Amino acid sequence: MPLSTKLILSIAMQCLLAISCFAEVRVGVILGITGSSARYGEWALRGINLATDEINRAGGINGKPLKLVVEDCQGLANTAVTAFYKLQTTNRINFVITNQSSVALAIAPLANKNKIVQMDVSAFSPLYSTPDDFTFRTGVLANQLSSEISRLIFDQFKLAKIAVLYIENEKGEAGRKSFRNSYRGEIAFEESFKQNETDFRLILSRLKATKLKALFLSAHNKEAGVLVRQAKELGLNLKIFSDVYSIEGQDFLDGAQGAGEGVIYSYPKLSTEQAGLKLADQYLKLYREEPSFSVAQAYDGVIALAHAMKKCGNELTPVCVKQELYSIKFAGASGPIVFDSFGDVSAKEIELKIVRDNKFIKFQELPSRE
Repeated sequence: MPLSTKLILSIAMQCLLAISCFAEVRVGVILGITGSSARYGEWALRGINLATDEINRAGGINGKPLKLVVEDCQGLANTAVTAFYKLQTTNRINFVITNQSSVALAIAPLANKNKIVQMDVSAFSPLYSTPDDFTFRTGVLANQLSSEISRLIFDQFKLAKIAVLYIENEKGEAGRKSFRNSYRGEIAFEESFKQNETDFRLILSRLKATKLKALFLSAHNKEAGVLVRQAKELGLNLKIFSDVYSIEGQDFLDGAQGAGEGVIYSYPKLSTEQAGLKLADQYLKLYREEPSFSVAQAYDGVIALAHAMKKCGNELTPVCVKQELYSIKFAGASGPIVFDSFGDVSAKEIELKIVRDNKFIKFQELPSRE
């Protein structure tokens, strides 16, 4: 074989193993842009775009622009898998950003098998935590949110019995299990409902017959809003507790039609350091509203990838980026970004919020009686 042919083949092989031969650094993005979880996808994409624009204005990844290749999975696991294979085979993607527990868990084994770095920006389920592999996340875990809300229910409201309703997907299951593990009282009624469900009256009628006074709800914004409204219409006088993924969003308010008043939920507090303030300022100018936790976590996910990619220089391989992610440390918009051996960020500061006059405001706890 002539020397020139060997050289061409050698360069071609290096291009297959690294990204250095491309004129741009491509990152796949798999989000539920349409469907019942579209609001989460919208928030994530906004944060991802803001971070990408910032990175490219500063020179990209060692002089190469960061390019996003976005696929809409409608928040469905099977559609996400199809999108992943398309990104891998057609677009030759070596890095992928995902959103939501069901999608993250469907992609994770494929990412690890194919040695593709996966950065999830909102996976709620503890099942996503796996050691020393290619999967990372910037989102808060279910057990962190459940621990704080269950403490409030038992210690402040003195509720020793409660009902649990949850959506039938990885998000709902993670919320249910984490709450069950942290709540010190009795879960006296528990039922699930389908994603995209619009009629909860049968389940709520059974719940009404129990005469329980409190409900923990793990859902999506759309289903949660409708469920809360129908509960009020049926005359259920319930104290409702939940998590930010279920409650904080316009879809909840639209579905609840005023019935969400007084719902209390746990929330990962956004950073008040420079990164958080910077993102808030940019977001407010563009969208005339404060950034949600989803926006901040998505923003931080892209920034984290960029930090690791830059450290890899011309050896921009998934293996190198994976190793660098485990060693990075910076102050993110959603809080400190330091990945542990499971690819999870350090525990975030959790606070409590309440729905008041169709707004999401900080909940003021009663002074301790002890």
